[in-house]
Amino acid sequence: MINDAADSPESLKALLVIQLEVGMWMRLHRLDDFDGAREFLGQWFINASKRGLANEDSVSALTQHIFTTAAILSAFADSPADAAQLVALHDALERFCSRAVGKELAIGSLVSDPKTGFASTLLPELDTHALKAALIDVLTTKTRRRQLEDALYLAERRKVIPKNWEVFASPIGRSLHAKLSKPNWKQQVKRAIPNYHACSHCWCSYPVHELNQLRRQRIGHCIQCQKYSLDLEP
Repeated sequence: MINDAADSPESLKALLVIQLEVGMWMRLHRLDDFDGAREFLGQWFINASKRGLANEDSVSALTQHIFTTAAILSAFADSPADAAQLVALHDALERFCSRAVGKELAIGSLVSDPKTGFASTLLPELDTHALKAALIDVLTTKTRRRQLEDALYLAERRKVIPKNWEVFASPIGRSLHAKLSKPNWKQQVKRAIPNYHACSHCWCSYPVHELNQLRRQRIGHCIQCQKYSLDLEP
């Protein structure tokens, strides 16, 4: 039903809400499967947030679930230093909003009382301020898009680009960092053409692996010309 509703945003929002509420209730209260519920919550969040269904004119049930789920998943992070988790959550929220995430929308959509919904069942130790703090942790962590924008800003001014940013943690990220640190980096790295699933240098189509890499990490690496295209669109 969710796939069939792809062209009907309001129906899609309602179905995603039903999927979450029923799916979590069944796992927590019928199956007593807390690990399964946590896994389902994370999968649902990724699937629902990538569809760009946020409406900043009014707060929908889906918007409340998205931001509250982000806060719950952030609270699950092993420590405040778990940058990879926080970056991934902020990335997903940015895709949901199709733009930089507004703090007013995020905090206004959050169901902050942990006793409402699934939070207290998954994390009984949460106090009344924990979910808001967890969501702020997400919002104050730079997305991959913002990290790449900042890296280009520093490269253009010939300043040192920190190696420890999350966007440079993967093999392709480390390779990109090495290119940006060279004087001739502008010949190798450029902003990707918006919504273009091919190399922005030589226009060759990306194979599946490289295309998935562009979508996940916002770094496109062409196997033909060996150059980099950076997706900087929200």
